[in-house]
Parts: sequence; C-alpha cells; structure tokens
Amino acid sequence: MTTDDKHYTEEELLSIAEAKIEKIPFAKKRYAICLDCEEISKIRICNKCGCFMPLKVRFSGVECPIGKWNKE
Repeated sequence: MTTDDKHYTEEELLSIAEAKIEKIPFAKKRYAICLDCEEISKIRICNKCGCFMPLKVRFSGVECPIGKWNKE
C-alpha cells in the first residue's frame, strides 16, 4: 500500500455505488423496490441472496431472489 491510497468509509462507498444507478433506468427502478423491501439491510445488503444491491441491480441478467423484479 502506498501513502496515497484512499480509504473509504461505508457511507462514501455506498454513495459512489448509488450514484451509478441513476444512469441505468432499469437499475433505478429495481433499486427503488429494494429500498422498500424488508430484506435489505442498512448497508444495502440483501438478507436473502447476500448481494450488495447497488451493484446487483445494474446487471440485466439477474433477478430478485424473492421475485420482486426480474431479468431484463
């Protein structure tokens, strides 16, 4: 590790990941569903599949493990 390596807080990483969602229409819709779901944790991990949802919702070939949204 060099002295110029940046260490990010959970909040900073979450903010970076969530900013990318705005550019993908289906991801934005999926993420809104996830945020209302009882299975999402404070740090945006799904309690059913274990995925970091700001990342997962961006992939068209995946679906919600409890059927709240499908593959694109």
